Amino acid sequence: MTRLISRALRFARRRLASRAIDRNEARLSRGELYRMPASGTGLTLWGRAGSTDRLVFGEIFLSGVYDVFHSGESPRNIVDLGANVGYSVAYFLSRFPEARVLAVEPDATNVALARRNLAPFGDRVTLIEGAAWSHRTGLRVVREPDAGEWGITMRECQKGEAADLVGMDMTDVIARAGDTEIDLLKIDIEGGERVLFVANTAQWLSRVRTLIVELHDTAGREAFEAATRGMTVSKTNRDDVMVARR
Repeated sequence: MTRLISRALRFARRRLASRAIDRNEARLSRGELYRMPASGTGLTLWGRAGSTDRLVFGEIFLSGVYDVFHSGESPRNIVDLGANVGYSVAYFLSRFPEARVLAVEPDATNVALARRNLAPFGDRVTLIEGAAWSHRTGLRVVREPDAGEWGITMRECQKGEAADLVGMDMTDVIARAGDTEIDLLKIDIEGGERVLFVANTAQWLSRVRTLIVELHDTAGREAFEAATRGMTVSKTNRDDVMVARR
């Protein structure tokens, strides 16, 4: 009964916080920066009015999509692929005080705001403007007009085409994280999982203890399921966000 009451109170607080944020954003011009209190962290984080930032913030701090950790779990070496403006990184660093995060995000404008949001954590976070891929290759950033700030995708360069970024393979990513094993790997790369999980997974997935992956299409789901056979897989509170534990 106590647990049910606590859950109901937490839901009510989050709902009130969500309404307050919506009212605040509605008064602002598109692109104007404003601050949102991140429940349970003691932080207020920056967002851009009229952008998808509010939706990402709500999923993490109001809906609790990453509230999947068992009692006693305390990942220290974390990699966040698709860090957006830093909300997920702030969540992990606040939840796990001994953790360090390598955060990777391909969009320069998102990276700029992430640096601002993550400044309070100092050297506990390393933020890279880049992207993970199945192999090292030149990549182009694709911005679909209606996809919003969270819908930026990547594709390999065609012959003669200049690269926006050099895609890192997972061996590069793990090396940059400065350890031989990753306690937690979060992946939200807007469909790039269909590439990341189809090649060379045996070389790096055995070095990852826990995965949290957002799946964006059937190809990505099939690639994820094939790569994580032998791991314990479960859903979060969303059907498209999966957890795999070794």
